[in-house]
Amino acid sequence: MRARFLLVAVLAVIAAAGYTAYAGGSVYRGLDSGRQELVAAQLTIKNAGQSGDVSQLQTAVDQLRRAERDFEDAKARARDDPACGARSAFDSICARGGRTSACGSDRNARQ
Repeated sequence: MRARFLLVAVLAVIAAAGYTAYAGGSVYRGLDSGRQELVAAQLTIKNAGQSGDVSQLQTAVDQLRRAERDFEDAKARARDDPACGARSAFDSICARGGRTSACGSDRNARQ
């Protein structure tokens, strides 16, 4: 009976870790996609300035809107997903100046 409980507990931890990695990867992909859209918009604006082609500015506006959407999606996922919320709770403990080995150092000593 005890071995069965241990097996279930280990499987639950593995499943939670896997889901957390998936959720974190999803947030990262959203942020990276937004970053790529920003870089593309920057290049488009630069090219529009050099060529004087005003229609390229509309392309840049579309790219900026896609970047904003990607960032907002990543923000919502990070805020609403329980797997990301656990990390956020941990970060808030460290941000308040808590001293834990996982925070890396005593925050109050750095201030």
